[in-house]
Amino acid sequence: MLRDNWKLLVTILVTLIVLALAGLRFKRAFAPQAPAALNYVQHTSPGFTFNADLRRAWKSVAAFVAQAQREEKAALKKLTQLSFVHVSRLPNEALIWDSLEARNPGFETLRRVERSEPGAPAKLIGYYTLDGQPLTYDTKTDLRNPRQTLTTVTLAAPLGPGKAELIFRVLSTTARITTNTPGKGVVSLGRLPANPAELHALGLAVPQPASLAKYPTIGARVQNQEALTTIIWFNTEPDSAPRQIQVTFDLNRSLHP
Repeated sequence: MLRDNWKLLVTILVTLIVLALAGLRFKRAFAPQAPAALNYVQHTSPGFTFNADLRRAWKSVAAFVAQAQREEKAALKKLTQLSFVHVSRLPNEALIWDSLEARNPGFETLRRVERSEPGAPAKLIGYYTLDGQPLTYDTKTDLRNPRQTLTTVTLAAPLGPGKAELIFRVLSTTARITTNTPGKGVVSLGRLPANPAELHALGLAVPQPASLAKYPTIGARVQNQEALTTIIWFNTEPDSAPRQIQVTFDLNRSLHP
């Protein structure tokens, strides 16, 4: 009797295992999946601990953000745009930290924001909060326009209805700095608008032995520390007109004979 019960239990157990495996295969075969044409990829923005370039850049960027936030309080303006170029290696390797606005226009909390950008973001390092927290994001091809990439960023915390916050998008590039003139590098930081209600901030950090040669001096704030030269502008100068900020810096002769 016990022997027959034992055989029955083994049979039931084997049957359950077979059914479970069959169910798993069925789920994998028929569960909805992203089409291969979407090129759907999940990403985690790298942290600073094991990435020397990001770690060095973040020291400059964190100081830039802190100064911009102090300026926001002093000028009674809303901080709406941050852009910082950190030259990682001379003559022209740079990390570009541009702020993006995540806005919730709806009536429910929002955790993920989507943006469209041209082409595959091959030079994209990642997305970060203004205090340096790495964010996760997904990329996929826009089927309506295969030349566009749709990026969905997961925010660090839910965004309330009608609220907005700034996050950083970080790119690695050698195209932002031109070195057509021997011994010099030229970088365009972008446009500084004359907006009385919004605060915009532009910044640049270049490592020694490079040194600043030519730049707009009105409102420029220059600091030299930790083998870096940092220069920052805000659109808080009285009666300042919209202007393009371009900086020329001298390179070490051993880098550019």
